[in-house]
Formats: sequence, structure tokens, C-alpha cells
Amino acid sequence: MSIFSTDETAWSALTKTLETVIQPPGETVIVQAPTVFRPLSIQNGIDRRLAMFRKLLIGDKIPNYGNKNKNSYVASGASLQDAYGQYLQALNVALTTKYAAASDINEINGLRDRYNAAHKKLNTFEKTAAKDWAAKKRANPNLTRLQWDNNYGDIGYTSEHNELFDDVTVAYGAWQAKAKPYPELTRVVNKIYDFNNNPANRVQLPTNDDELNDPPDSWTSFLKTNLDLQDFFTHDARQGFTINETSSTSTSYQSRWEAGGSVSYGFFSVGGSAGGGSVEQHLRAGAQALTFSFARMMPVPIIRGTWFDEGLVRLPYNGYVDKSDYWSPNGQLPLIPTLVLLGRGLQVSIATDSRSYDEFQSWHHASGSAGFSFGPWSVGGGASSSTSSSSVTNTSTGTTISFTDNSTTPYVLAVVSLKMDEWLKRSILLAEGHAALRSLIASSESHEQRYPSLVL
Repeated sequence: MSIFSTDETAWSALTKTLETVIQPPGETVIVQAPTVFRPLSIQNGIDRRLAMFRKLLIGDKIPNYGNKNKNSYVASGASLQDAYGQYLQALNVALTTKYAAASDINEINGLRDRYNAAHKKLNTFEKTAAKDWAAKKRANPNLTRLQWDNNYGDIGYTSEHNELFDDVTVAYGAWQAKAKPYPELTRVVNKIYDFNNNPANRVQLPTNDDELNDPPDSWTSFLKTNLDLQDFFTHDARQGFTINETSSTSTSYQSRWEAGGSVSYGFFSVGGSAGGGSVEQHLRAGAQALTFSFARMMPVPIIRGTWFDEGLVRLPYNGYVDKSDYWSPNGQLPLIPTLVLLGRGLQVSIATDSRSYDEFQSWHHASGSAGFSFGPWSVGGGASSSTSSSSVTNTSTGTTISFTDNSTTPYVLAVVSLKMDEWLKRSILLAEGHAALRSLIASSESHEQRYPSLVL
């Protein structure tokens, strides 16, 4: 039976192909096939700072926990920055209980609460003030920052900000001093402060075109996250991948996911009628191979600032918090994306039979503007599309359906992540194995010392 005959086998074969392209290291790394190639608009006149925000989003969003990477994960996915910040707080509580003397726990917790309250007050003040500054500047373009600053609140922005920051600094100093006798706890206390307050870890960016007109010091502050694009845009090196009717499916597609994908995404969708249209049925039956070719395709590492301490999500630390709260399918950090596969200059072709070819071309001539999808490449049909109908050229010939994307927009082709439930499970097994080996060696050495005459 052809892998194109059912949606799930087609998606699984795509995942297998992407796994082969990326060759992710380690058994706890997972590759997710996208349900839609997501465009990444960062070139062709896009403001550099807005492009930085869009790259940050790709690296910051936590993909959906499932065998397919849903097309909305960037728009609606949880923020890794936020989830990691919550994890640091939970880890701090756990380490206080584990390592601090009973006589110190209440005081340390009280000082932590005092610090968090001071930081929350400062953070709220900064966000509210930034919105006010942007609004006042839009209403009065001649307003200077100094004029706004002097008239903000009761004592002016700078004066009040300094007072609030002093409260944070004093609270942190007291908390850190009390935690100092406990090195493991001190490490996390310091990281929380660095995460919250170190300006070297942060960058202010606009989140949309309208905000580009606002003062840069009113933009949202983000923890630094970027994509290492290297020479992705500087030269072409055409390559791609093909799945055919006998392609292998992925062994990890179902077996490594505890939470199944209950929502089915049609591998071929024509006019928004996935699963029911006659054109789609003919494509499933007649498709022999689907090829995606790119002018440039490259795995791109996600780079995070020093605010992210990977050592703190490894053993023993990741074992101190409730794994169901953080590492499970419904946890705060089920996946940590490490790299993305990007491609630009896309050409798509489907080798099929004459009936499928004629059915599709007839439909496309009459209703092509309604949108269609070949696997994860989606044309038209709304916000979830890869590109618009006007940006593609139909280059079909013979019995091969072919399209060329003229937009040159890069696409996110796949996301590679650490699968945290497996990482924790395998880390524990490895640690237990090392402990058993050390115990065996120690037992052997003890035996040799007690009975030296029996040693050959």
C-alpha cells in the first residue's frame, strides 16, 4: 500500500525523511514534521529589529507535544523564557527544602517572597510606563523623553524606577546572604536575579510594524534568543528531499509520543476540503513521489543568552521538581527546541498519474485561489498558509504537478527539540547504572582487601 494512501503514513514518512536530513544527535532528541511550512519574513526590506523579534519567536516558542508540529505553534505556543523562569522559581523552592537547615527554611522563603514581590512591582512599573511613553509620544510627536520622564507619576519615571530597583537590590542581597551557606541553592538564587535583572541578557524589540514608529525604549524587553543563520542567505546550494510511495515511515513517529495526535491534518488538501474532495482522493491514490527542492536548506542552531543555564535542566536538578508539572506532555517544559531546519527558494513537484494530474489542473484552473496543500506546503487559504497564491508559479508538465515559490521567503521546515520526559527517564537510568557500577567496583576492591591471597 502506498504511504500516500493515508494521512498518518504520509506524515510519518515525511518525519522519517526529515530525521535523515537533520540526523539529530542523541536518543532524547526529537524531530517534528510541520503541518505547514511556516514563513519566516526577515529579509527584503524587513526592519532589522523586527526581523530579530521574528527569529526570537522561532527559538522561544515551545512546540506542541505530539508527532506533528502544529502550524500555530509560533503564534500560540508557550514561551520557553516564561516556562524556564517558572521552573527556576520551583527549583528554588525544592532546593530550599532539600538543602537548607530547618531553622533557616522559613526565613529563606520569606526573603525570597520579599524579593519576588519587589521584582514584580518593578516589572509592572516598567511595562506600564513603557506603554504610557509610547502613547504620549504618539499623541505628541514633539514630546521629549526628558519631558515625559519628569512628568510621569508622582516623582518622575527615573526617580521612582531607581527607588523600585533599590528595593529589588536590597531584597536580593538579603536573600542571597541567607542562602550563601548552601551552594546548590545559591546557584539558583543568583540565576533568578540574573534572569530577571541583567541588562546584558535582554534586548528591546518591536513586535509588529506599528511599533516601529514608537520610541525604541518603549518596546518590549525580551531575553536574548537568536538563530545562527551563518551563510544561509549568501549563496545558493540547491538540495531537497523526496518521499515516494514506498518510503519508510518513522519509528519515532508514534512510539516515542505518550500523547497522540488526536487531530488529523490532511496530507493533501484542495480547496480546504481535506479528507473529502475527489481531487484529494485521486492524489492519494495516484501520487508516486513528492519532492521539495530548495535553493538553500540548512539546520540552524537556536542560540540563547547566558540567562539559560542548561545545566539546571539536567540531573540532579531536573529531578527535584514535580516531573508532571514540568517534563510531562502537559507540563511547562515538555520540549526544549534546539535547532530549526530552514529552507528558501522552494520548488515542489508531485509525480502522479494522468487522472490525478488532470483532476488537479482542472480544479486549479477553476478554483486555485481557494488554496491547496501538498503535505506541509500550503498555498492561500488564510493565515495558516505558507505563501499566497500570487507568489507561486504553476510549472507543471506531463503528469508531474509542479510549483515554484517566487517569494524567496525562508520557511521553517522542522523543529528539533529535547524531549524532556525521555531525557529525564534516560538520565535517571544512566545515573542508576553509574551508581551500580561504582558499588560493584567498591565491593570488588573491598573483597580484594579482605582476601588478598585469593587475588590472582
